[in-house]
Amino acid sequence: MRLVEIFDKNEERFVINVDHISSFRIEQGLVCLLLASGESVHTLFTTIEAAVDFLFRSQSLILRGTNE
Repeated sequence: MRLVEIFDKNEERFVINVDHISSFRIEQGLVCLLLASGESVHTLFTTIEAAVDFLFRSQSLILRGTNE
């Protein structure tokens, strides 16, 4: 599982497991990530190439849990 942080078109933060991205498409000039769960995330990317490049190059997000 590789988690990356991404922002949607409303600049809301999402953490996505890149293994669950099933496809990409352009909607209203922006890249939409379609997830295996059926959900979609409309990103700020304008090309599929830029989105794929970002997902491959981005560092994995490490989530740290607390016992509080």
